[in-house]
Amino acid sequence: MDAGTSRGASGGVGLKLTRPQALVGEPRGVPKSLLKAVAEVERLLEQGDLLLAFDRASEELSRHPDSEILKHRGVLALARAGATERAAQLFREWGLDRSSEGHVRALEARLAKDQALKLSGEDRRQALFEAASVYRRIYEAKPDYYPAINWASLAFLAGDIAEAQRVAAIVLADPKVKGGNDYWALATRAEAELLRGQLDRAAADMAEAAARPDAGAGAHSSTLRQLRLILAKIGIGADEAAALLAPLSSPPTLHVLDAPLISGTSDYAGRKAVRAARERIQALLAELRPGAVFIALSSAGEILFAEEALANGVELNVVLPTAESAEADWAVAGSGWARRFRSCCRKARRIVSVAEDSTADESGLADYAARVAMGLTLLRAQHLDGEAMQVVLGDEDQAEDQPAIRFWRESGRHQNILSLGAAIGKVSAVARGEERSCSALIFGDLPGFSKMPEKYLPIFLEQVMGAIGDVLGASKDAVALKNTWGDAIHCVIPDVCRAAEICLAVQRRLRAIDGHLLGRDDAPTMRIGAHYGPVFEGWDPVLAHRTFYGRALSRAARIEPITPPGTVYVTEAFAAILLLESRGKFTCTYVGQVPLAKGFGTFRMYDLSAR
Repeated sequence: MDAGTSRGASGGVGLKLTRPQALVGEPRGVPKSLLKAVAEVERLLEQGDLLLAFDRASEELSRHPDSEILKHRGVLALARAGATERAAQLFREWGLDRSSEGHVRALEARLAKDQALKLSGEDRRQALFEAASVYRRIYEAKPDYYPAINWASLAFLAGDIAEAQRVAAIVLADPKVKGGNDYWALATRAEAELLRGQLDRAAADMAEAAARPDAGAGAHSSTLRQLRLILAKIGIGADEAAALLAPLSSPPTLHVLDAPLISGTSDYAGRKAVRAARERIQALLAELRPGAVFIALSSAGEILFAEEALANGVELNVVLPTAESAEADWAVAGSGWARRFRSCCRKARRIVSVAEDSTADESGLADYAARVAMGLTLLRAQHLDGEAMQVVLGDEDQAEDQPAIRFWRESGRHQNILSLGAAIGKVSAVARGEERSCSALIFGDLPGFSKMPEKYLPIFLEQVMGAIGDVLGASKDAVALKNTWGDAIHCVIPDVCRAAEICLAVQRRLRAIDGHLLGRDDAPTMRIGAHYGPVFEGWDPVLAHRTFYGRALSRAARIEPITPPGTVYVTEAFAAILLLESRGKFTCTYVGQVPLAKGFGTFRMYDLSAR
């Protein structure tokens, strides 16, 4: 059971922000600024916005560098997001491994559990036993139901049923669990009942826990993951497990877009049509009860949807082709829609602009922005352990006209068609300049190359560049452009999945090279950075061949210098498109907000790996 954020001082894991002394691990007289910071991180964790929770915790640590609670919450956010290795790394780097607090040691045990669950066979079973032992030691040092229930569950998953049921009985006898009526007490009771085979009692406790207001979607998703593992170990089928866990199910995450492509219109529907459209949106929101919405605000219908979502307390995320051009287009549209567009943006949790240059607002950017928004929708749903849905504002026949709508449907994901009853009006993208196409943009180099003695250069060319050439040669149909100078490589690859495969294949080949051939102890792995975005295609008059250019290339080039050797760092756009198109073949682990080289800005970065 990953309590993580909601339990009070007695449990050692969470806090009650109305009482500063409840900040476990912090001294008395906690500054108000720290209380406010922790409250914000707590809120984001409970809402399931795990990446922003980590970003906020990291940002606040620059102002409160000794705050153990902020460090704890930051690592917890990464752990919940599935970034286990990065969380474990920061656990050590931030000194949490030297903490004397039980709740911090429990987080270390939780990381050990997460690492164990990524293994298989005997390695998994042994690692689960070791993680259970950590929880057991924490419990023995200071008895509490949180480490006890995790000790019991991990013993169960490792196959020691008798031990699990013995400890579960101890948990159920704990007065805080037996007589508790808060969310974590009820969820813990349900988990202990499951371990003892009491499915009916567990179901009743789950239903009662779900009705409690003291835990949000983030807490529910953590509980779901743990209970789902136990049910699978018991042998409960997926459908039966889903029905049993339904009370705790997370709210869906929506991607919303308007289907009609109304070219150049500034003729918006009257008040009656707008009122009817608003009523239909309200009915759908009441039915779906989403937790978050990703939307472009490119039409009056999308603005209406965003306004109603905000009125219902739904988190709003705006994904724009370019921020400046969207604002300008709404200003041209006139009436009050420009003001309403700005109001939605002010109230949004995040505004993401997928292209930096506002002077080229060609139609292809809208599809790119829609695909990034779709990937971000999937990522949020994944963090919440919930469902991602697409809501199309339009009629069935209109929905066939947009690639983003067809792609979502053909991938078998849930889609809702919501007719607003009238064409409310849409800002059209007016082409200004040449169209750009989207591709994966890759840069890499070998750290330490400039200090390599010249006698090794022929071996470097044969071994290192030869290995890279073999990888690119085997995928030459996927590579639109490749270039090299010294130790550096540059590739443009339209298909993001092929790009990910090639980046990882290059690192695998380089890791197999004996570094001693080049006078070094380690293998000559590269720093590889990748971005996915719009670029111009043209003819290089100097080299006399096809070339690609644009600001997206500049961003990609600034990623490689800040990438650790042997890894592949990718932007959020790359990660979102890859998640959308690869169907789980790759993993993009969140690293954090990283300043790029040469002052190019700070961006969310992910570490790419294969599943």
